[in-house]
Formats: sequence, structure tokens, C-alpha cells
Amino acid sequence: MDQHEVSGAGRGLSTPLVLLVSLLSSVPVLAQPSVEATAFLENADAVGVAEAVVLWRNLEDPDASRILVAEGAGGVVHYALDGTDPQALTPAQNVSGLAITHHGGGLAEGQAMVATVSRDTAELLFHLLRFNDEGVPESVSQHAMTRGGDAALGYESANSLAFSVGPDGRLFLFVAFPNEIEQLELGLGEEGPERLASTSRPLLGAEKLLTSDASGSFVYAAAEEGGISEVSSDPDAPDGFLQVFSPLDVGFLNGLAMDTRTATAGTPAYLLTSNGITNTLRIFEPLADPPRFVQSFQVLSGNGQIPAPVAGLALTTEPVGTLFPEGLLVVTTGTTGSRRGALVSWGDVARSFDPPLFFVEEGSGGEPDGGTGGDGGEDGGTDGGTNNPNNPVPGGPDIALPQLPREDVGCGCTGAGSLSTVSLLLGSGLFLLRRRRR
Repeated sequence: MDQHEVSGAGRGLSTPLVLLVSLLSSVPVLAQPSVEATAFLENADAVGVAEAVVLWRNLEDPDASRILVAEGAGGVVHYALDGTDPQALTPAQNVSGLAITHHGGGLAEGQAMVATVSRDTAELLFHLLRFNDEGVPESVSQHAMTRGGDAALGYESANSLAFSVGPDGRLFLFVAFPNEIEQLELGLGEEGPERLASTSRPLLGAEKLLTSDASGSFVYAAAEEGGISEVSSDPDAPDGFLQVFSPLDVGFLNGLAMDTRTATAGTPAYLLTSNGITNTLRIFEPLADPPRFVQSFQVLSGNGQIPAPVAGLALTTEPVGTLFPEGLLVVTTGTTGSRRGALVSWGDVARSFDPPLFFVEEGSGGEPDGGTGGDGGEDGGTDGGTNNPNNPVPGGPDIALPQLPREDVGCGCTGAGSLSTVSLLLGSGLFLLRRRRR
């Protein structure tokens, strides 16, 4: 039995910025689509804040797929694909960050490895999972790892995780710390995951979010007030992090996720961010040449917009069961309460734009093969569906400004993608606020 997974990460807004909210409320925002949720994550006994989220997808029985959410003091909880049946994966404990992979490092076929951080014990927690013959998720084993070497900070200081698997099957886990990213190479031994090597990659910023490209080639880091940067997942690569999108491109980052479908020639690979002030979700293509901003939109519920701030994001543009035959977007909320987040058809998002964005229609060109989850899998894509023109364009509701060639990205020039009026105001307001505080 096989499965693949959507991975994503998020965090709560650290500082309320009343002045900026007032500024934004007085400015007419250009029209952008609002998309209704298909279902909601509901947990009557919820504890903590729903932050990072991933999808564990069962390919033999897609409707048995589960959504895993790191819920702070509530531990890791998994839900059915319709947002019901919450079950604890871990005992109630304070966790942070969430990542999942289904292969690499010696994982057996049909297994998945989940990683999270225990703030209570300052350890990385690993869970080996599988779907049993009835399609029910179950734990195979659990393991813990402390931080080695002379590191000044333990794992309790980590705030985001991302798996990546290279074409040679080497399994890497990236862990975000203040001002650095730790890259662990992992192997699976008799006693569970083993640290084979560790590399530190400097990156300024106290708070960071991580996500990975499904090909296994790149990891993306969203540093607080530092935009989005990419780095090769090859630990022997000489280059460090390279800025792909500036702070003005992305505004106030609150969530980050990469499409887990491995992009084929002529199809886009989407990177999704959320804005902690306006709850706007923004879509980028970081692998395009040049990297570009694509569109922005909002998710709605029966009670209006999803409560701010949006925290965790996860995205696949491939079919996920009968509920989501055109892909799935998961949005969790950085607030307490029984409603943990929203489940949105990616096809509904794609068709809200003109022309539509890319998505894979069920039965339009073959079944996905599990090559997702940001872990270097094979191509799981099809051709985008017979009703999808598969020709997404930049611009949309935001004002398109000149874009940089990929070789010039990170040069310090203005904008690696398209800038919006809202983003410009956010950046300018933040700059003014900081000058006043000094």
C-alpha cells in the first residue's frame, strides 16, 4: 500500500500592528476572488492553536486519507478527509512544526514518517505510520532525537520543519532555528531514525517557515520580514540561501506551503503564502524564470472569512478522493476554538480566476503515483484536465511591476515578482513604525 502527502507550515502573527490595519482599511483593495470552503476541520475537544498541517494521502483508498495538524499544547491530531473524526497521534503535549514523507532514508513501502518538535522535552519526535489492510491509519513506532554537537539552542527553539528526498534516495530534514537552518541527513536503523550528518545553513530571522519543492531540489524558507529564499537540498552545494521574493512581494507571512505535485514541463509549481494582517492568500511560481507572483484570493466560510490569522497551509493540485477530485487546499487558523480550519477544492480556487489556474482533473491523464510531499518523488501529474486551459498568467488583481530574470534574483533590486498596492503599503508602514520605535 502506498500513499503520499501534502506538507505545509504556519505560525501565528507575533505583533499586532493596529496602525497598519487602519491604513489598509482606508485603502480600496483591488478586486480578488473569494472562494467558499467545501468542509471544515472540527474538533469539539480542541486544545491549543492549529498551526502546521500536512495531508497523508492513501493512494489505494484516497477517501481514507488523513489530515494531520500540529495543535500546539494539543499535540498532533489527525482528521478524516471531510474534517471529522479527530484522533490524537501524540499524547497532549506542546508541539511545534510538522513535516511528513513517505519514502527515502530506508522507509518501507506503504510507510510514512512524521516529524514534529516537542517543546516540553526539547526533542524531535518521529512517528512511523502506515495504513493497515482496512485502510485505517496506525502507528508503527515512535522515536525521539535530541540535538547533537555544541549547538547553543535545543530543538525547543525550532519553529518549522520540512522533509526533502534527493534523487539518490537520501532523506533530509530541515529544521528552522533563529538565524539558521539545520539540515539533518537521516537514515532508518533498527532503533528508528538515525542522524547520519548535520549541516548548518545561516539565514537571518528569528521566525521562519519552511517548505520543500516536490522534486527534492529546493527548500524554501520564509524569514520574518525577510521575504522568501531558496536553497539547494544538496548539502554539498556551495550556494547558501538566495532571496526569491522580497518582503514587499509577500507582505506579512503567516503560512507557507508548496504544491506537492511534481511539476512537469509546461506546468507550474505553485508556492502559497498567507498574510497575517488581511488574510489574503497569495500564489507564486518560484521555479519560473523569472520567479513570479501569480494571483491572490481569500477563503470564505458560512460565517464569513476564516478567522485571522491564517496559520497553516497545505496544497496539492492533484485529486484527493471523491470529495476533492480537483485537488485540495487546507487552511488552518491561528486561533483557539473547535473550528480548526477549512478544506477547499483547489479546482474552485483555480476557476475563480480568468484564465483558470492549473489543476489536475481526476481521470484526465492517469493516476498520481505518490511522488509528492516535497520529498523528491516521481511525477504524479497529468495534463491539467480537459476543462483547464493550463495557461495561468501573472498579474491578476494586483499591479504587475517589472520582474527580474532568475539570475538576478537576490541582487537587492526592487521586487523578484509582482508587487501589489497592499504589499507596498505594508512594507512602507512597517518601515515607518520601526523608525518611530527607535
